[in-house]
Amino acid sequence: MLLKPLTGRDRVAKFLLTAEAQAASGTRHAIGMVNSAPAIVSSIDSKPIGVLSFDVYDGRIQNLFITADPEKLHAIDFIRDIDSNERPRIGLPQ
Repeated sequence: MLLKPLTGRDRVAKFLLTAEAQAASGTRHAIGMVNSAPAIVSSIDSKPIGVLSFDVYDGRIQNLFITADPEKLHAIDFIRDIDSNERPRIGLPQ
C-alpha cells in the first residue's frame, strides 16, 4: 500500500512490476478506456479486482490512479483479454 505519491518513472515501473509479480494466480488483465481515460482492468474469473487508469498529457503519462473499491468495480462487466484487438469502453461510478 502506498501512503504517499510515488514519483519518477523508475520507481513507478518497479512498483508495477513488483505488484504484477505478487498478483494472485489466475489474474487477467484487459486494456481499455475507463471514464474516458486509458486503463488496465485486472480481474480474476472475469470479476474485476482493480483498475489502473492513466492521466496522459502531451503523449506522456502524468498520473496513475488505482481503484480497488468493490463498490465502484461492480459496474465493470465487460472484461476482454489484454491480447484482444477490440478495446472495451468501461465506466466506473463516480
